[in-house]
Amino acid sequence: MKLVQRAMVARYRMIVALAAVTAFAVPAMASQASMGTVYGVMAHDTGNAFFYQTGTRTTRPTCATEDRWVFGIATPTGQAMMATLLTAYATGRNVTIQGTGVCSVWPDTETVQSIVAW
Repeated sequence: MKLVQRAMVARYRMIVALAAVTAFAVPAMASQASMGTVYGVMAHDTGNAFFYQTGTRTTRPTCATEDRWVFGIATPTGQAMMATLLTAYATGRNVTIQGTGVCSVWPDTETVQSIVAW
């Protein structure tokens, strides 16, 4: 009987601890840039593309000390984003950018989630 009670108490403590961690977790803030034109496009030898955009940007995540964007170009998804970006750049079309809220590709630059050309 005592073994069952100990197991229940241990399970209860685990649930309370998990609930506490979840309740106090601070989510990353993904930024978004309103419509604007692309400039300063750079393809880097690390397989990443960096760029700036003239649209007003919401608050960047704390890791993003640079006011630019980055994404990897080695995957089909990255190549599609690069094609969208370069088309918008070459034609002067506006784009909106959605960030991921993290700097997973480059430590001081927010990673791009999506690029929409208008």
